[in-house]
Amino acid sequence: MSIWDEITLKLGNPVVDSKVEKPSASQTNSSMKEKSKPDKKKRTKSIVFGLTYGLFSGFFFAGCAASVKYLSDLDPGQVAFYQYIAITALSLPMVIKDGGNVFGPKPSTKYWFLLCGIFDAFTVYLSFMSFRYLPLSDATVITSSIPVFVTVAARIFLKEKCGTFQIFAIIISVAGVALVSKVPLLMASRTDVYTRESVIGLLASLGSMATESGVYLVLRKLHNVNVYIILFNFGVVATFINALLTVSFGEFSLTACGPQQAFVVAVGAFSFLSQLALTKALEIEEAGPVSVLMAAGDIILAFIFDMTFFHDTPDIYTVAGTVLVITSVMLVGFKKWLDGNKSSLLKIKFMKMLL
Repeated sequence: MSIWDEITLKLGNPVVDSKVEKPSASQTNSSMKEKSKPDKKKRTKSIVFGLTYGLFSGFFFAGCAASVKYLSDLDPGQVAFYQYIAITALSLPMVIKDGGNVFGPKPSTKYWFLLCGIFDAFTVYLSFMSFRYLPLSDATVITSSIPVFVTVAARIFLKEKCGTFQIFAIIISVAGVALVSKVPLLMASRTDVYTRESVIGLLASLGSMATESGVYLVLRKLHNVNVYIILFNFGVVATFINALLTVSFGEFSLTACGPQQAFVVAVGAFSFLSQLALTKALEIEEAGPVSVLMAAGDIILAFIFDMTFFHDTPDIYTVAGTVLVITSVMLVGFKKWLDGNKSSLLKIKFMKMLL
């Protein structure tokens, strides 16, 4: 339900039976105030929890990306294969503990699980390829601009709101991605920008961005399903798909003892926590704001990891593009603040002008 639906319900003119005694104005106002306080508090708490889950999902995914960067000797599909084995294994005990139907509450739910697993398998495979061939900060900024796709797709398929703020944020995000990607029109005077590796990494990151929007939309459809059942089912599907991708486009190799095994475990743990936080966030909040907060956490840690662990200093184009993407994050955050504070008449009028 949108904010304007809520306002219409609260301020609309109900049909009243003439035989029923009308309550006084003071009684009505008092009753509305008593009901609005807990509703407002509950909504504010929901926003905080939903967006916090999204932020932590970004933090965990950044840790996963850094671990993948260290595993340069393993095929990206093999690393993704290990990740989904971990997700499946870690979620299974929770599914058994809850005692629900492992395939979901409805027969049709398994088809959504299958679709979610396909989208997520390709998302992770492509994002791991982008981490392999691009600097971590560049790949992260591009893949973290997923709100561009999510906001548009959520408007088309889920009928979620897409007002002036969201449109402006999308434009800024696109400009930021163009700078980070160093599109040919901006780089006409330079011939050293694109190499075979950078083109593969760029295409992989853009493809990952497109398929991840499908993951967000399917998860919104599954918001009433237990989070662990979701993780278990799409983990099984994605494990099988990444095994096929590895055999088709790469090869499996033995994992060396020591640090390499530790980073494989880290990939599984961080990805499980990231998916868990993301799924919980989408149970509470709309797809657009969650993806924006996830992008914020992801970008911040990616820059820190790039400069401290990989000694890869971002260039001016990456910095400028990141500023634009973060600006879009701030705009959407301000929009959510307005959404959560409807008591002020000035804010309502301001939102009406924007939306």
